Amino acid sequence: MGAKWIGPDGWVWVDRGHFDASNLDWFQQIPEDKYKVKLYRSDNHQRNFLDCVKSRKPTITPAETAHHSAIPGHLGLIALMTGRKIKWDSAKEVIVGDEGATKLLSRNYRSNWKLA
Repeated sequence: MGAKWIGPDGWVWVDRGHFDASNLDWFQQIPEDKYKVKLYRSDNHQRNFLDCVKSRKPTITPAETAHHSAIPGHLGLIALMTGRKIKWDSAKEVIVGDEGATKLLSRNYRSNWKLA
């Protein structure tokens, strides 16, 4: 399983607890404390969520982490659907300079529904 991102300078593959890259020098650029971070273990994310609601502790998969983990896949699909390269502004979380691709970031709401 895992995910592999391919770019003009090579690729990076990540999975739970493992990662690899086409350029082994990249490993030297990552501070050891960043890739040796150990999270507590959860074999059941639904149970973990319910336990954390009860205990008020952070979940093993915070919504913000899940959101940022899903972005590359969504952008890849949009690039595939449009047949164009996507320029992403990660600070603003917007596609830059491509109105057609930007429209694919969301869907129209059903009647009587809106985001306030």
